[in-house]
Amino acid sequence: MTFRLSPWHGALARVVLAALVLALMPMPAAAAEPGQQPAKATSLHDSIVKNAAREAARSNSASARASQGEKVDKSPLDKPSFFKTPAGAIALAIVAVGAGFAIYSTSHDRIHSVVRVNQ
Repeated sequence: MTFRLSPWHGALARVVLAALVLALMPMPAAAAEPGQQPAKATSLHDSIVKNAAREAARSNSASARASQGEKVDKSPLDKPSFFKTPAGAIALAIVAVGAGFAIYSTSHDRIHSVVRVNQ
């Protein structure tokens, strides 16, 4: 039995693909805030200079607060590691049991092929 694709089948697939691409193209423009103009493209050097100045101002303000005796918020650093929490310990235990079972099952397999028996 021979199955032939009609000539329009390939054209239909191309049309559907083109419609999908055209429908998804304006998504980045629609993601902007209402009334906000899309950002102009800047050169890489200008972007680096702007971000470096912002980071320098941020680090200067943090060091100035620390030198004045204000406590800098270090709450993300005070949290214990994920694997020291109960959920992390359970996750490690599950992974260890799964790995142990995989190793055990490879050496105690009930199905023996002819190739495996001759080795």
